[in-house]
Amino acid sequence: MATRLAARIVLTIALVALGLAVLTSFLSYGWAKGQARAEARRMIAQLAETVRPTASIAVYLDNKELADEAVLGLSRNELVSAVLLTSRTGLKAGDAGLLKPGAGAPLMSFALQSPFTPGDKVGEMVIRPDQDVIDRMATREALLNALVLAFFVVLIAAIVTRAVQQLFVRPLQRIATDLHDVVPGETVALVPPQRHERDEIGMLVGDINGLLELVKGKLDGERALRLDIERLERRFRLIFERASGGIFLMNREGEVVMSNAAFEEIFAGCRGQAAGGPQTVDQLFADGDAAWDMLHRAAGRDSLVEGDLLLGDGSGGPRWVHCLFSPVMDEAGGVFGHDGLVEVFAHDITERRLHEQEIRFEAEHDALTGLLNRRSGEEQVGRALREAAAAGHCVAIGLLDLDGFKAVNDSHGHEAGDAVLVEVARRLRGGIRVSDHAARLGGDEFLLVIPGVRSREAMEAITLKLIEQIRQPVTLENGVRVSVGASAGFVLADGFSGGFEALLALADEAMYQVKQHGKNGVEIRVACGER
Repeated sequence: MATRLAARIVLTIALVALGLAVLTSFLSYGWAKGQARAEARRMIAQLAETVRPTASIAVYLDNKELADEAVLGLSRNELVSAVLLTSRTGLKAGDAGLLKPGAGAPLMSFALQSPFTPGDKVGEMVIRPDQDVIDRMATREALLNALVLAFFVVLIAAIVTRAVQQLFVRPLQRIATDLHDVVPGETVALVPPQRHERDEIGMLVGDINGLLELVKGKLDGERALRLDIERLERRFRLIFERASGGIFLMNREGEVVMSNAAFEEIFAGCRGQAAGGPQTVDQLFADGDAAWDMLHRAAGRDSLVEGDLLLGDGSGGPRWVHCLFSPVMDEAGGVFGHDGLVEVFAHDITERRLHEQEIRFEAEHDALTGLLNRRSGEEQVGRALREAAAAGHCVAIGLLDLDGFKAVNDSHGHEAGDAVLVEVARRLRGGIRVSDHAARLGGDEFLLVIPGVRSREAMEAITLKLIEQIRQPVTLENGVRVSVGASAGFVLADGFSGGFEALLALADEAMYQVKQHGKNGVEIRVACGER
């Protein structure tokens, strides 16, 4: 490139010099030719002034010989083509046809005065210059001047070219060569050429060194930043891969596009896990609708959504995870990419949920029989009454008390009594529907909640069937068989039949009516429609 630059500079100077030489030569030729012509006429004028005294005497005296001598003297000059002397008395000497119109150079006329009386014109001297001679002399003079001028232009161009080569091109060639050999990031400094330490080329070298130093600093910073990023990536990769919680990315189609090892461990055995291809929301979670809702809310409103989800079908019983759904954002705070990726963090909370279920079960159920306790039974009564009011049907609220239980307890001990209570609770659960509820109020007294009762007769048939099952013998651990009976009192009520305690009191009255009339029976009171 440096060689091409030098060639372009030399060619440019040469073309400029050639143009200037041609232009100046042309202008100089025209100017010099005009000057030569003017100089020739000036010389003729000087020559005429020299001869004028002689010519004035000749025409004053009308001396033909002296006039011819003056004409001859003028005609000998190569610049003069023809001469004519005339006097006011009619004397003529020289070329008489000079005054006739014709081609040739313009005539030069000089007045001749009396040598004795100044201002008195006695004749005229007319000279025709030799234009061919004058033109030849002018052309020769102009060409010489043009050649000299062109030579000086070419000489100056050569000097300028040499100076540019020495002062500009070669230093730049050296700088370009040194700069071409510099490896980015190396500690190196260019040395300015000799005699250019303080001029613009030296300043250029200094600026280049500054840029090289800046580039080195930038590269060093980028290397350090790259190392930091690589270290951070390794750390984040370790965090991602070794995190105890499952971390995975899902797209808007609900497909898992990336996951860590903990995810594979937590979601092992979910539906479709071994089928190959991307796993989906419906395969991972038992409640796919809830999972889809969390996914769409996180992707749609660009905020964190969390909740507990049950995993899909798998071995080892139900498993629960607490999931955090959050959109993957870019640096500007927008959703990253066109896929709308959502990051999900899943933590296995199966043990916590099971523990919570155990605590809730213990809080809501009787510890011995596993039936609902009194508080839960009261809640079920309230719920059944509200549903009955909304549906327009009756609900049966009943008390069931065991007959002969005290004798078993006294004869065989409390453990036998507990065994009888457990067996009775089992038979109650087996004798009622899934929508029905049984609770132990305390001792050998039980609460039954039977919604959707259509008639008193139907309720009586259901209760007698339960009593018959309870009366079946119970075999204790020691092989002894014992039997108990049951007395029941029910109230058919709706949502306007009063509170729990009022209904329980009515059922209790009905139950004692049974006990007073032989036990092992049922008494039903109707309170539907009462306010």
